[in-house]
Amino acid sequence: MSLRPRPVTATVTKPKWMEPQVTRPRSRSLESNGSTASLTSVLDHDSYESLGESEDELHTEEGDQYTRSDIDNRLHEDVKNKCIISESSSQYTEQKDPQLSSWEKWLIQKSKSERKKQREIRRAKKQEKTIKEKEKQDKEMKEKKAEERRKEWLEQKSYEEKLRKKNDRQRKRLEKDLKEDEKRRIAVKAEGNYDEWMERKKKEEKDLKKEQKRRQQEVDHAKKKQQIDAQHKYEEWLHKSKNRPKSVPNSFGYTSGKLTGM
Repeated sequence: MSLRPRPVTATVTKPKWMEPQVTRPRSRSLESNGSTASLTSVLDHDSYESLGESEDELHTEEGDQYTRSDIDNRLHEDVKNKCIISESSSQYTEQKDPQLSSWEKWLIQKSKSERKKQREIRRAKKQEKTIKEKEKQDKEMKEKKAEERRKEWLEQKSYEEKLRKKNDRQRKRLEKDLKEDEKRRIAVKAEGNYDEWMERKKKEEKDLKKEQKRRQQEVDHAKKKQQIDAQHKYEEWLHKSKNRPKSVPNSFGYTSGKLTGM
């Protein structure tokens, strides 16, 4: 048997499923210089579909002795036959070819896993970004509400302080007015009481003098009456004593040591 690998052939007819499709621009060149980059570049696109499980082996019984470079070259040639490149639109489509080796399947599966992992990472990053943006918005909203509440509180405190000062001024002014009114009332009352007291005092003195005069007049009148009565009695007694006859002595006595009378 020959040690040369059998050439890989591909059909040149284009069935319906091989018609070009509009896909996103490729992110990696399909050109390859003896590496597997050309194969994995196809798998980077979401439009790639895995092929069936049945396939023909690309290597012969002597294939186990081939080098990695030979295998990569064969895979590169096979992939080039499975892809249609559109130079005008810089796009490519995939060909469904059931002739895939285990190595190709492994690469496809690995690429799918990597793409799935990248999608999960992007989804997680996007979700994390969304969460952070939501948290940022919530934080900004909370800060805005807190600032609004702080402003309202400051305005309320300022209003209450102004109202308190205004009430204090009114209260002090009212207390001052009340004190002044009380002073005026006390002064008026004191002045009125003094006048009344002076008037009452004068009246009392006048009444006292009048009473003293009346009593003096009564005393003088009593004395004068007593003197008049005494004078009348004396004159009456004197008048009676002149007209009274002398009585005979009827008593005994001693005169110059001699008994007189009967």
